Amino acid sequence: MNNFKKFLVRAKKSTYASIGEGGEERLINGAKELTFKEQNFFYQDRYYGFNPFVGQEIVFYNKKPFWAMNYSGKCSNGDIPAKEVYIFLKKVLRKVNIEFPF
Repeated sequence: MNNFKKFLVRAKKSTYASIGEGGEERLINGAKELTFKEQNFFYQDRYYGFNPFVGQEIVFYNKKPFWAMNYSGKCSNGDIPAKEVYIFLKKVLRKVNIEFPF
């Protein structure tokens, strides 16, 4: 389990938290996808939309689903532009650690 948590932290820090605008692969169905691979682990983050958004992270181990998390969100306060909120979110996601990898 410790290897999984270490992998998940590296994957999160190496994908959405650190990419610039447009750094993800755009899929034919409108989704944006980010991936990270290391040894027997494969991480896939696929999401739709901007504001609101919905997505799913999946970790595969030896090509079989091992862990998954769904997420969704929306910026509802019109005082702060959604783009600024997502810049802040990326900063926070770069602080993910093995104690709180989710």
